[in-house]
Amino acid sequence: MGKYKGREILNKSGAPTNPHRASSGGAGTGHHRSAATIRRLQMYTKGGLIRNKDGKVIGGAFQSKELPVARIAPDRRWFGNARTVSQTQLSEFRDALAKSSRDPYSVLTKVSKVPFGLLTEKSDGKAAKASLLAATPYESIIGKKGPKRKRLQLSVSSIESLATKATADSSTFEAAAEAAGPAARRSVASSASSTQALKAAANQATSAGYGFDRDKKSDDLFAKGQSKRIWTELYKVIDSSDVLIQVLDARDPMGTRSYRIEKQLRENHRTKHMILLLNKADLVPTWATKRWIKILSREYPTIAFHSSLTKPFGRESLTKVLQQFAALHKHRPQISVGFIGYPNVGKSSVINTLRRKNVCNVAPVPGETRVWQYITLFKRVYLIDCPGVVTPTGDFDDDVAVLRGVVRVEKLRDPLMHLPALMDRVDHAVLAEMYGLPPRATKDADTFAEAYARRMGRLIKGGEANVGAAARMILTDFQRGKIPYFVRPPFEDDEEAAASAKREQEAKRAAEEQAEFQRQFPGAKLVNADDALPSVVDARNRIDTDRVEQRRRSRRIRALNSQAATTRAAGAKASNGAKEELLTTLLVDDASGDEDEAQLRATF
Repeated sequence: MGKYKGREILNKSGAPTNPHRASSGGAGTGHHRSAATIRRLQMYTKGGLIRNKDGKVIGGAFQSKELPVARIAPDRRWFGNARTVSQTQLSEFRDALAKSSRDPYSVLTKVSKVPFGLLTEKSDGKAAKASLLAATPYESIIGKKGPKRKRLQLSVSSIESLATKATADSSTFEAAAEAAGPAARRSVASSASSTQALKAAANQATSAGYGFDRDKKSDDLFAKGQSKRIWTELYKVIDSSDVLIQVLDARDPMGTRSYRIEKQLRENHRTKHMILLLNKADLVPTWATKRWIKILSREYPTIAFHSSLTKPFGRESLTKVLQQFAALHKHRPQISVGFIGYPNVGKSSVINTLRRKNVCNVAPVPGETRVWQYITLFKRVYLIDCPGVVTPTGDFDDDVAVLRGVVRVEKLRDPLMHLPALMDRVDHAVLAEMYGLPPRATKDADTFAEAYARRMGRLIKGGEANVGAAARMILTDFQRGKIPYFVRPPFEDDEEAAASAKREQEAKRAAEEQAEFQRQFPGAKLVNADDALPSVVDARNRIDTDRVEQRRRSRRIRALNSQAATTRAAGAKASNGAKEELLTTLLVDDASGDEDEAQLRATF
């Protein structure tokens, strides 16, 4: 009896349907059909139905001679719900999901099994009901003789009141903008997410005199990274990635951060993970990097990084994080990691550092990466390089585009025009020491560019200094990190001051809304939903507390009555002094008030 792969072969038939048949030419000769091939060929030849002379089906490769049971077993489960869940369980699930979503270090696994349709509330019913009184007082809708009207009360009652309200809002915005300065633009832009909201924010900032002009056609040079082609590449990367790494410039993390993309992920791609990577950490002090990591880690996991093939920093930390994501998603054959961010922040350099070789084209100028590309990091981890995308905020202008590396310096028509913005960000003493100029040469941009041009020998016809070439050289040094510059991170005092200013603005806005409401509806009071709900809850808590206290006192009185009845027989022969002593002892033990004392004295 021969052997095949360590097993005894019982069938020695040489038929072609036997996958274990012996070879006719001896060992090592011939290649027989496998069992899978034999079954596939049998399917081709025997797949048809076998009929008798009357046309009745009597057999076939896929015909079973055993007839199934033609009745369903009786069971009450067929008439009930297969899976049920209560509203309490749904509330617990919603709270747990919201808590895990707010935690930047928690990962939701097996997302396909999570019923987001049940756990996601489209609108908060309690808040909607409580906010009904915020628009119209109750008396103006329901009168003494019944409902006055059924139409919804709008915020304005006529076109004239709408125009008056719009004028008042415009004047209020202008006054607040003049008082707040550039911070108002950042707050307005940070609250705007869609394209229409950004346009509205720009129009409002134009009325405050911030340089926004919706009718002005900006130069296409400063719109780099905002084209439809670039956004299409970005959406490809977002759709194809399981983990997104937003690369930030450590010199200006908030300036190179894309809030619009983060909001897009929170609303439409909740199953994707986000990591913030502070690249170019070697260009800022260590204390600033630590502070930025502490601030940004409240929202997303943040890692400091320095791209270099020879002496990198943060490569091991980032590699371990990616391996953890791959281990958390074992049910997936592989995970894809997309790198997104502003142009010239070092996305391709980070990928080269992870691979320890040049797999992506890199250049010290923006726009080197034009299309997305896949790179293999591990067997189950793939990296996706993406072109730089610019998401303009309120303080984004031509100077900011140049200093953040969005625009190539050699393409600027007037580089000297952007030099004052650079000098506003860098200490003049540092510039004078770096370029070997006297301190008086850095008093303004024109003097600085002229002095540096003469020092470098950049002269034009007539012996005049080529200030344009000098300004272009200085801007290039700034973009490549040769000029020391970084944005100071906020500390606890700054955050507390910002929170206090925000509370003051909210209180002032609430007072203005109350005054406007009193003007439109004299004698009515504007009720805030956030203030109304806690008052209702407090009232319910007080009612519950009173009920509990009343029940406790009733139980205590019954206990005292039974105790008094027990001691009545024993105290019948006692003197009045003994009764008074017993009564005093019971009252001290109870200490329940005058009513209990009166009832107890009546018992005695």
